[in-house]
Amino acid sequence: MENYCSSKPGTLQAILAAHDAARAEVGVASLKWDAAAAAYAQNYANERRADCRPVHSGGPYGENIFVGGPRESAVAAWVAQKADFDRAGNTCLNGRPCGHDTQVVWRGLFTVCSYSPRGNILGLSPF
Repeated sequence: MENYCSSKPGTLQAILAAHDAARAEVGVASLKWDAAAAAYAQNYANERRADCRPVHSGGPYGENIFVGGPRESAVAAWVAQKADFDRAGNTCLNGRPCGHDTQVVWRGLFTVCSYSPRGNILGLSPF
């Protein structure tokens, strides 16, 4: 079984491109690399390598975690939640999860799926 906690060549570029495509759809600027967030994300991924459990780090960055399937499908799964986001009301519809999508398009920086500044702040719009 492949360890999806590890990186593959080209994966980071594909994940960044998928984020930027989702962000462009809602008029949010492309992401920029943040070395500190990247180092944090890599260290946390290394900690989770043994079990690959989708447990949030509780650290200083916004964070999406995905386990299973090709890594490039993680962003697609997160962005699919936008159907459950009420932009006008800035809420998730019918109690369904939508926070992964709003983190993807949050006005912040990206690296290895850690986000700075942290998104999904109650009462604030991600756009």
